[in-house]
Amino acid sequence: MADDKFNAAFAPKKSGGSPAAAANKAPAKADARSDPKADAKAARKAKKKRSRKVLMLCLLIIAILLGGAGYALYRIGMLDPILVAVGMMPSPEELSIEERQSRLDKLEIEYAARGAALDEREEAVERREKSLRLREEEIERRESAQTSFVDVMTETSPEQLDALKKVSKICNQMSAEDAVGIVQNLANADEIALVVYHMTEEKAAQLLTLLPQVTAAKVLSLIID
Repeated sequence: MADDKFNAAFAPKKSGGSPAAAANKAPAKADARSDPKADAKAARKAKKKRSRKVLMLCLLIIAILLGGAGYALYRIGMLDPILVAVGMMPSPEELSIEERQSRLDKLEIEYAARGAALDEREEAVERREKSLRLREEEIERRESAQTSFVDVMTETSPEQLDALKKVSKICNQMSAEDAVGIVQNLANADEIALVVYHMTEEKAAQLLTLLPQVTAAKVLSLIID
């Protein structure tokens, strides 16, 4: 009976292994699983690192903006009272006559350059407005003028008409790409209309497609009317 109890107590387990061996295997299973606390800590660390980068970028942008604004204020002299108060710049009373004159000369040059730039901008705007007015007046003049093709032929001298007919013959013998360069050198749309009128229909159509749309429309309106 005592032997049976002894054997039952110290007999090896069927699962194969002593309690010590089972204890040694337990940490291996624990190592195979990921530690949630370690993962959470790594995630917090990565998030903190990203936040630090974003903060540094924002601070850099703010520093650049503040630096640009400060330099602009310094250039126009608005920071002078502050610089004088903190001792980074001598007050006007402490400057010598030469230094004061030098500052005045620099300010005068800067103001003159700004004035010249403003004058140039105003002149550019005036030129643009003048060009627009001239274009509007030209469009109104063309729209108001009811000149017919018969009037154009009547007002053209016989000598000039003969010359334009010769131009038409020459253009008929050339490619449209070459002829358009000659036609565009004529004085106005009336003369172009006379040249196109005496050309063959095929050559005239090719030529009109190469002319600027405004000129082609004017020529067609004259011939059709």
